[in-house]
Amino acid sequence: EPASAHMLRSGIYAHQGEWERVLTSADEALKHDPEMADAYLFRGIAKAWLNDFTAASVALSQAIELNGADPEYWVNRAQLFAKMGRFSDTVAHMRTAFRLAPESEETVGALANLLNRENLQTELLIETAKHVSIAGDSATMSLWRAGAWQRLRNYEMAIAEMSEAIRIEPTNAEYLAYRGMYYAIAGKLDLALEDCARGEQSRPNDANLAMVRGMANLYGCRFADALTAFRKCIAIEDENPIGHYGIAFALSGAHDEKLRDGNQ
Repeated sequence: EPASAHMLRSGIYAHQGEWERVLTSADEALKHDPEMADAYLFRGIAKAWLNDFTAASVALSQAIELNGADPEYWVNRAQLFAKMGRFSDTVAHMRTAFRLAPESEETVGALANLLNRENLQTELLIETAKHVSIAGDSATMSLWRAGAWQRLRNYEMAIAEMSEAIRIEPTNAEYLAYRGMYYAIAGKLDLALEDCARGEQSRPNDANLAMVRGMANLYGCRFADALTAFRKCIAIEDENPIGHYGIAFALSGAHDEKLRDGNQ
């Protein structure tokens, strides 16, 4: 089937980021099947990457006209509108995608990511709750909700959500780092350090775990331990801003004169 073969080639080029070739292959597919929705989808994606937003919007509209029941089409057009700065259209399309596939973790994740980026944390909590009522809970959903509660400064709820994620995936170092951070912010420093120790059993050289260990020690005025942890953090990930900030804070505020170093 020539149309399918050209679409397969278009998909391969898309994975390689060769957008002009994506367009050529999609156009060849449309010569054989003028109503192939996926070909318009790939045209729209390629045009967006080539910064031809008008042509991208037209192509994605054609894809939706041919197959408006596929949430992926709505997500891609939403992402285009986000690049164009059309926020209300972005949200509307993401909501349509979610309505079409409320059970899809990928779809609700795309919507949650958008709402989080726009600091609409209450709406994020509402939409993920809809997904959970249909598909059941998951560690990923708990992670999203924990982040929302943290931004709403409700650290007890953030901790509760991360505890649920850890119950589902007890050895996940990323989840332990997040909960440890929320514990540290909430002043539960020993619990924060316990989570760091648990995470380090599987990932001893994790920058985020080192960062959280530094935070917990800094909040507890254990400046030497904080410096050790933050220095480990930036040794693993030099671009970690909290690691550098933590070192600066400890060097400027340490109670022990031997540790203080204003110039450093």
